[in-house]
Amino acid sequence: LDVIELYRYWQAHGRLGSLTELMEFSCNNLIREVERKAKHDLLPLERAMEGVETLAAASLLTRRVNFRIEDDRDISAASAVIIRDVLPAPWPSDQQKAILDRALFDGASYGMLRFHHRRHAEYLAAKWLLRLLSNNCPYTDIEEVLFAEVDGCWTIRLSLEPVAAWLEGEALDVQRLLFT
Repeated sequence: LDVIELYRYWQAHGRLGSLTELMEFSCNNLIREVERKAKHDLLPLERAMEGVETLAAASLLTRRVNFRIEDDRDISAASAVIIRDVLPAPWPSDQQKAILDRALFDGASYGMLRFHHRRHAEYLAAKWLLRLLSNNCPYTDIEEVLFAEVDGCWTIRLSLEPVAAWLEGEALDVQRLLFT
């Protein structure tokens, strides 16, 4: 975590928190921060959180770290996530643009944006999976996302190990997914 976020947490709480508490605090702050060029924030915090969680999950599941800026038509879609294709409906185009103005993302480069820290994306993807579970998504569906059967044995997908660790940190027994 950035030292500034650690200091902000200390100021707000008068103590150091767990890694999960620090990450939640950091993500909430960064979601609230909008680039100065965005004069009007079009997204309520809850809607912005839903959007960044979904984008984080899409990035990790597709193994594409970049998000294409819709205005740049010259950039190949094969190398980037197209946000209109992954955000849940309905997401108006002005809100799609507004989500990328959050401080969670690095500045645009070559028509692309990406999460500033991979750890934020991993944490937010875990939050996305928890949201799915809380909306009655079957455990077996989550199991198919996190695990693969290799030579008759279930094994965690290496690219999703950090996401599973965040789920474990959220008191979700990931092993239970294997046997339910």
